[in-house]
Amino acid sequence: MARRSANAIEAAQVQTEEAQVQTEAAQVQTEAAQVQTEAAQPDPWREMRTVTLPRHGKNEQNFCFVAVNGRTFQVPRSGDPVQVPLPVYEALTNSDELRRYAADRKDAMETV
Repeated sequence: MARRSANAIEAAQVQTEEAQVQTEAAQVQTEAAQVQTEAAQPDPWREMRTVTLPRHGKNEQNFCFVAVNGRTFQVPRSGDPVQVPLPVYEALTNSDELRRYAADRKDAMETV
């Protein structure tokens, strides 16, 4: 009877160890899938776009300061095309759209 108990305990331990190995294998597969997903996503900071800012006036700075997610950039206001990372391009585009929207709203308020 003691032998059967010992065999049952050993069998349970083996099953537990097999379950742990399967769990660890599943975790490794999950981590590998996450790495592949991250590798498949392109880095937006490496994608460059061309932007042209108009020349600065006499009383303005000769660059436009842009900060995105803790990264800072000074984009020249020279009237020449400049290559900037995609997030900087999007920030400049959004800023220009909001500036135009605000000007349109101001004109609408003045005509009323």
